[in-house]
Amino acid sequence: MADTSSSNYKIKPLDGVATYSTWAIKLMDIINEAGLYDYIFGTKIGKPVIAPARTVTGTSTDGTTTMTTIPEVTQSDIDDWETKQRKALSIIHL
Repeated sequence: MADTSSSNYKIKPLDGVATYSTWAIKLMDIINEAGLYDYIFGTKIGKPVIAPARTVTGTSTDGTTTMTTIPEVTQSDIDDWETKQRKALSIIHL
């Protein structure tokens, strides 16, 4: 992940509806470059919860049985998520 600070960028502050599209695109680019896109818009929006590793069995569309291992979630994973979520939000606020 790039160590990117929003202070490296010059974006005009959001000034109502008229400037939203340009502001949002630039902001998403900064968040994406920082490696934090999924913490705002993607698969890592929800805070993880501590859970042991487990295997889930399901059926695919062709009728075959599938097994997926879901890795353990530790306090370290939660701490990492919280740090990255705060960093992503601070980019938006700045």
